[in-house]
Amino acid sequence: MTHTHPDGFHYTIIRSSRRKSMALVIKQGEVIVRIPAKLAVSTAQHFVDKKSLWIKQKLQQRPVTQEKVYADGESFLFLGETYELKIHNSSAENTIKQEDNLIQLYTKKKDMTADGIKRQLEKWYREQANTILTSRFFQLAEAHQFSPKSLIVKTYKARWGSCCRSGEIQLNWKLVMAPEKVIEYVILHELCHLHHHNHSASFWQLVADVCPTFREHKLWLRQNGDRLTL
Repeated sequence: MTHTHPDGFHYTIIRSSRRKSMALVIKQGEVIVRIPAKLAVSTAQHFVDKKSLWIKQKLQQRPVTQEKVYADGESFLFLGETYELKIHNSSAENTIKQEDNLIQLYTKKKDMTADGIKRQLEKWYREQANTILTSRFFQLAEAHQFSPKSLIVKTYKARWGSCCRSGEIQLNWKLVMAPEKVIEYVILHELCHLHHHNHSASFWQLVADVCPTFREHKLWLRQNGDRLTL
């Protein structure tokens, strides 16, 4: 449910039967208020009214992310490091290789469009994510004696992962752009939800037990999450 505030910004109220308290999040320019299913919408609206000045300040402070043009020489993140895109005309059919600090795209098309380049990059990133995230996921699950039912690597618009009560865990493929320690934190965060389907003190204590440095990785995501995109 999306609302327009008199101060000129939009915000979305999301109900959840799993929530026990209200939470306000500003992410990628979106203002989201998550509330327990039984809480009145008017309560959330009053809360936003009280926080409106702070919300406007946060929205104004949000750094402007430069839009990609998908051209030779442009920079992209992979496992937390910056790589330069190099486009080559060759007999290879849309092949991408990661070499040193370069992401090399080989294509038969001399004038590949920006959309075409983006599609090839996303295909490559998804392939890398499936391999890297899956491997690290099961390594960490075994190391910390978690027993997930399954893993799905998929697209999320506004979250990095989720854990179902059935034991199925899902991860955002864009995580493969983040540093390895941040990836490990997100994986462990979701694995901890196998024992605590909430964000209670017990949940965060378990996260701290398996990932003592989780706070710095959580902060990194909050500050850099906008950069993990194509």
